[in-house]
Amino acid sequence: MTSAFRCWVSAGAAVLCVSSALAQQAQFVPLQVTPTGPFMDPSGVSADGSAVAGTRNVGAQAMRWTRKEGVVGLGWLPGGIWSFAHATSRDGGVVVGRGASSALPDGEAFVWTESAGFVGLGPAGALRSSAFDVSSDGRVVVGWFDHLPGRSEAFRWTSSTGIVGLGSLPGPIVDSAAHATNLDGSVIVGAAEMQQQRTGDLVLCIQRVLDADAVVADGGVDAAVRGGLVGEVAAKAVAQGRDLLAAALAG
Repeated sequence: MTSAFRCWVSAGAAVLCVSSALAQQAQFVPLQVTPTGPFMDPSGVSADGSAVAGTRNVGAQAMRWTRKEGVVGLGWLPGGIWSFAHATSRDGGVVVGRGASSALPDGEAFVWTESAGFVGLGPAGALRSSAFDVSSDGRVVVGWFDHLPGRSEAFRWTSSTGIVGLGSLPGPIVDSAAHATNLDGSVIVGAAEMQQQRTGDLVLCIQRVLDADAVVADGGVDAAVRGGLVGEVAAKAVAQGRDLLAAALAG
């Protein structure tokens, strides 16, 4: 028997296709907030496909779709104005991601459940953090947090331990981040950035700062536009270069 596919789509692109020997043709379900409104950009799906987690593509807000309720906004952390959902548990009852909060305006890792709503994970003293994945039962969360400007560290979280930093690879490593975990949260995978890569980034950002300063000084805004350095881009380059320089000088 030829297998067909059941597909959930967002903004015109298929995002989830589950092979089904019983289905006779593809079924497309648009993940729209309203019939004519914005879409949800999906990022995670439950094991049986009955729940999808994602983010509203206009006005960032973590969302969840279920067959029963459709697309529902989950809201924000206390004091926050934006949130992004990154993954969901096996049954779709736990959603993890990142959102602005009064404690961490630049973004705080969170766990969301129907019973408790949003719970910020911190950690205390961090500049920002983000949850990237969750175990099958929703009890283990992995991600990263910044403890210094431009310095991130992978973490593993449970309700009993809170956020525990995992360190990084041996050698001249600057950053690490956890991207995914297995069903029970015992194996975590991610990425680490070496000092050589960070040094290259630092040189590039310093050069961008110098280029931006030179162009702006040469002719103001018009010159900056002609040089391809629109104000926002130049400002980001300056800020990134200063952060990287401060991080390099700190250690």
